[in-house]
Amino acid sequence: MGANTKNNAKLTIGRLANAAGMSIATVRYYQRRKLLPLPNKPAVGGFREYSEEDLARLQLIRRTQEMGFTLAEVLELLSYIESGDRNAIILLAGKKLQQVQEQAEQLNHMQHSLSWLVTECEESCPADCPFINELLESTRA
Repeated sequence: MGANTKNNAKLTIGRLANAAGMSIATVRYYQRRKLLPLPNKPAVGGFREYSEEDLARLQLIRRTQEMGFTLAEVLELLSYIESGDRNAIILLAGKKLQQVQEQAEQLNHMQHSLSWLVTECEESCPADCPFINELLESTRA
C-alpha cells in the first residue's frame, strides 16, 4: 500500500482529497503522521502525483476511523496489513470490539439513568426534582 507503487491514475493532492471525501489539510496531516507516504516530487517542476492505491489507503483510513480506531491504531493496523499479519489484524479488531462494547454498556447505563431522572422530574413539581435540585446546588457551591 505504498505511494505510487501502482500509478495507473495520477492524482494531484486536491483531486485525491476530493475523491477521498476529505480536505487537503487532512491529507497532509495524515502524511505528517506517517499514515500516507509522501510521493516523490517530479525533478522538473510540477506537482506530486498520487495513485489510486493512495486513494484506497485514505478510504481505508476513513473507514477504520468510522469504526472507532484512533490514528495510532490505524497506523498499527496499516503495518499489519502491509506485513500480511492476519492474526495481528484480528487481535487488534477484537480489542477494538471489546472497547466499543464497553462504551455501549456505559452509554446504555447513562441513558437509563437520565431517563429515570427525566421521568422523576416530569412526575414531580420542579421544586421537588432531585436532578434539578442537585444542579442548582452545585452551581451555588
